[in-house]
Amino acid sequence: MVCEPPADPAHCSISGCRSNCDASGVQVKGSATACILRCLPDEGELHAANLGDSGFLLVRGGNPVFQTPQQQHHFNFPYQLGSKAQGAMNDGPESAQVPAIGPPASRTYSN
Repeated sequence: MVCEPPADPAHCSISGCRSNCDASGVQVKGSATACILRCLPDEGELHAANLGDSGFLLVRGGNPVFQTPQQQHHFNFPYQLGSKAQGAMNDGPESAQVPAIGPPASRTYSN
């Protein structure tokens, strides 16, 4: 993925992590799940990139309106971002869920 505007910064952050690990040539062992959020209050939007069993719950007016589902290959084996080290089992940034949540229909704007 090429991360140039108007690409979403949340997804670019996950992609950039993988690119930096691979470009360094260092055989890093390990992996991680990730959840990155970007709030755009002027537009009333929330952008996210979520990989694995990390996640978030969006609550408006005391009611849950969105929750990221967990990404798992099977029980206790979540999707994970890591380097491409030999023998490593991991997922790439393209596996991330990328929801964009807009304002509620009842929202009003004032100047």
